[in-house]
Amino acid sequence: MTDSAALATTAYQAMLTLVGQTEPRIAEAIKAELHDQRHSLKLIASENYASLTTLLGLGTWLSDKYAEGTIGHRFYAGCQNIDTVESVAAEHARELFGAEYAYAQPHSGIDANLVAYWAILSHLVERPGWTQMPPVAACGWYREPLSSIVIAHKDDGAWQLAGLLGGLLGQAVGGLNPAECAHVLLVPVPSDPAAVRRRGYDHSSALAKAAGRRLGLGVRPLLQRARAAADQVGRGRDDRLRAQQGTMVAAAGASAALIVTDDVVTTGSTMSEAVRALRAAGYLVRGAAVVCDTPRWATPR
Repeated sequence: MTDSAALATTAYQAMLTLVGQTEPRIAEAIKAELHDQRHSLKLIASENYASLTTLLGLGTWLSDKYAEGTIGHRFYAGCQNIDTVESVAAEHARELFGAEYAYAQPHSGIDANLVAYWAILSHLVERPGWTQMPPVAACGWYREPLSSIVIAHKDDGAWQLAGLLGGLLGQAVGGLNPAECAHVLLVPVPSDPAAVRRRGYDHSSALAKAAGRRLGLGVRPLLQRARAAADQVGRGRDDRLRAQQGTMVAAAGASAALIVTDDVVTTGSTMSEAVRALRAAGYLVRGAAVVCDTPRWATPR
């Protein structure tokens, strides 16, 4: 046994003694679990065999922290030491697997499954007639339960859902080419001013800001409505495209790479007009990202 292994074993035995003095049944359960793991082979993908040093590290004051978010972009203050731990873990993962990028963060099984699920859902879509459109990414289809969540956030005053939907929008942004989208700005499609006054809330801007916080990307409201578009209800795709033409203008500024964001894309007329206005002002539009897409208009790639 190496010196480090012997030291870890001594620390582990001291821990068991201390736990046993407080609650002997817990100490016995820990010993029994160790016996079970040494005499059986676990075939559960989400379970791991951790070294003694890892187990000892987990049993420190680091476990007191609630560090939601990512390195340098936490939702709470005082997470700088967790940032260090996750940075070191990612560094070792890159070295171990020879990977250019690595992400290391503790999650419950449910969270890990959701991340994998969203990664599968995040897809690029192609649309007939969109010859001038950049790639469009969505996190899912506009159907239950996602459609009800989107409607509740936009029309029913459930503004607290902005964080959840912003996370999904961030997943859609991640579905675009990461190399091209690492240093872009997010530009929300402008909501109709009358609708904002009626709701008391700009849902499109809120989603873009939530996604920007998750991804560490800037958000710029570069688009404005030049005039109101005609009512879209009951119109086909071509009619909607014609009705939207000239309804938006983009603020002049330095050339920048952008991703246009919105909650839902249906015929694509609104998104197409947003891209046109930004390009007319000299911006480079790398892509578009939405929370969900309408199946009848899209073909998953």
